Amino acid sequence: MFPYSFFMNIISIKLNKINDCSYKFLKILIKYGYPKRTLDNIFFWCYTNSYKTENRTSGRRLMEKVIFDYSKLRGRIKERFDSESNFSRIAHTSQASLSAKLNNKAYFKPNDILLILKLLEIPDEELKEYFFNQKVRKTELKRIDL
Repeated sequence: MFPYSFFMNIISIKLNKINDCSYKFLKILIKYGYPKRTLDNIFFWCYTNSYKTENRTSGRRLMEKVIFDYSKLRGRIKERFDSESNFSRIAHTSQASLSAKLNNKAYFKPNDILLILKLLEIPDEELKEYFFNQKVRKTELKRIDL
C-alpha cells in the first residue's frame, strides 16, 4: 500500500475540485486500510471526473481536458536511462503505454507514479514539478445525442 501522505498530497494538489464530502470519504478509506486496488479505482474516477462539465441546453458536452507538461520528466528519463525505450523496459511497461502517458493520451496511475519516483530517484517534494505541472487548459466540444 502506498504511503498515506503521498495519497493526501496528490488529492490536495490535483483534486481540489472534489467536494469536501468526497475528500473525507477518501481519508476514511485510507485510514481503515482498504485494498490498494479500490483506492486506485476511486482515485482514477475522481481524477477523471473532476474536470467534466455539461451544457445540456445546447446538446453539446463540454469537457475540459487538463494538459500536463511532462518535459521535466522526459528530461530526467533521458538523463538517467538515455531513452524512453530503455526506461520502459526497466519499468516493466510498454513503450506505447509510456509514450501515451507522456503525451497526455492516458493518465499516470498512483502505482506508476510511485515506480517512476523510485526508479528516477525523485524526492517526494518534487512530485508536483514532474507530474502535475499544467501547460494550459484546453476545452473540447463534443456532440452528444440527448
